[in-house]
Amino acid sequence: MLALGRQWRVLLLIALLPLTTWSQQTAPVTLEVAPKDMAIAAGERREALVIATVIGSPVRNLKLRARTEPGTHAGIGRIAKLPDEVRGNVTWPVYISKESDGKTSSRIIFEAQYETGDATAPVPGVADIALDLTVKQRPKNEDVATARIQTSFDKLEEQRPQDVYLLVTNMTDVPLQVTDVSASLPSFVGVMTGDRCVVSPRGVSTIYSPAGQTKPLTIPPRQDQTFRMALCIPPYTPVLAGKYLMLFDVKLDYTKDGYTTGSSVVESKDFQAGVLGEQEFVGVTSVPFLLLPGFLVVTVLGLLLSKVWPKWNFEVDYKKPDFYLIGIVASMLIVFALYKSMGRWLYLWLWKVDIQGRQLLAGYSLQDIINIWVIAIALAVLPWALIGGIARLFAALRARVLKRQTPTPQDQPLDVLQRLQRANQPFNLNQATLGNDRLWELPLPSPDPAKKWLSGRVYVIFPDVNGLAADQRAPVTDAQTRFRNLVGQPGETAALYELLNGVSNRIEIRWQPDRPPELVDKKDAPTVTVAADEFVLEG
Repeated sequence: MLALGRQWRVLLLIALLPLTTWSQQTAPVTLEVAPKDMAIAAGERREALVIATVIGSPVRNLKLRARTEPGTHAGIGRIAKLPDEVRGNVTWPVYISKESDGKTSSRIIFEAQYETGDATAPVPGVADIALDLTVKQRPKNEDVATARIQTSFDKLEEQRPQDVYLLVTNMTDVPLQVTDVSASLPSFVGVMTGDRCVVSPRGVSTIYSPAGQTKPLTIPPRQDQTFRMALCIPPYTPVLAGKYLMLFDVKLDYTKDGYTTGSSVVESKDFQAGVLGEQEFVGVTSVPFLLLPGFLVVTVLGLLLSKVWPKWNFEVDYKKPDFYLIGIVASMLIVFALYKSMGRWLYLWLWKVDIQGRQLLAGYSLQDIINIWVIAIALAVLPWALIGGIARLFAALRARVLKRQTPTPQDQPLDVLQRLQRANQPFNLNQATLGNDRLWELPLPSPDPAKKWLSGRVYVIFPDVNGLAADQRAPVTDAQTRFRNLVGQPGETAALYELLNGVSNRIEIRWQPDRPPELVDKKDAPTVTVAADEFVLEG
């Protein structure tokens, strides 16, 4: 009987052995992922489901994690809190995205961690499954949309806004949503906003933005959208004339094949920028702007001196080294020294705005051109006026002196002596024959070089002292004595005049013959070559 019992136990053990082995080989948790594989584009965000199935006995502390390759991201969504013991199925949402790293495939490993066995002696377990990703290639930007820039202006100038049209064409079969249109422009160029020219401090101006729009702008499939803007240069903005670049960047979003992605279109165009009035004020001179100030000074000063006063006979020729050198030196002084200090004052005076630190080498405006013309003309006129003023003052003084020295037909003998004294002339004069008379030549200024002054002699008669009052005899006698001494000294014209003028009310002075000064042709009154008679004579 004992042997029979042992045989039954062996047979029962052999019968249960396969069941025990199968139970040990079957995992208590399995994983599935839906979909089993996935196609995704760079920048796209897609969703998948990971399902954990608990087989047989419940498990505890069930958790899901994802292991990804670089450039692939998987975020596990939230689910309701699991019970302490989990049975049946548990589903997690997973959000998957892919960076643009050039890879065509990728893999995500989902791993479920759990515990089995007695709670006091838990046995950890792991189940995993792989999700293979195929990276869809995004269409090229030029296959999504194209852009063209249309303009009609030759040159962009201050105070003359010019229209620019940006034509964006949808090349796809799905609508394109415009998320941003911006223009990269030179630092001095802005975009008209209403009546104002607005320049972005960063050099990037927004042409279109969906912010504040009730309905985003959408370009239908295979259709165009035109954006119109007006480029401008604000007043007083310095511009360095030349070729520049306008660049437009259009940002787009679209949904295709179940995913949403973005695209961008960039288009550029060259344009010329210049200064209003440059052709009118600078081009006519055929001189570069930075050399213009000096050449204006030379030209205006030359015109004033040759055409206005004193009408010197010369022409300004810039091909001659001396004129060219003067123009360059004057330009350097004006541009680098004078305008730096006077520019702000000119802007306040002429334009009523405060512009500081203008550097003409970095650019200039219409107002700078006008300011330069004002400075150049002033620098030409001021020296000319100064020279002319001094010359005119000298001429006026000389004319006054000549007037005081020039005889008149109304002059008395004392007047002629005074004029000889003013001209520093002696009174031993030559004689000339006029008709039948012999007169004396007055060496005094003549208004006509072909003529000369003639007059009679100065005849002085002292009274008889016996007929004078006692108190008058001595002065007259003294004057007569001094007169006789001075007559022999023809260089003492001033002393003779002072003497006779002092006693003119007590003596008689007249012309002999009675011929006051007269202006006659030199050919009609030849000079006498023999010894001349005395011009001043006592009678």
